[in-house]
Amino acid sequence: HSRLERGELSAAPLIEPIPTRRVMVAYPADRPITPATRFVGEAFAAVACELVASQVWAGNIVDAFSQVTK
Repeated sequence: HSRLERGELSAAPLIEPIPTRRVMVAYPADRPITPATRFVGEAFAAVACELVASQVWAGNIVDAFSQVTK
């Protein structure tokens, strides 16, 4: 993304069909997660939120993550 902003690279939108992605964090339902697992999941979610907020990633954040990890 920074190279696009500096003009070092160019980009063109992909259309017909527009590519989509779904990024998820999943934890086991049959056992507790470790503090390290929780940290990585929360760090990943924070980075994803930042990328969406800064419009580097197009998308929406679903707040179900915070409900699951509490």
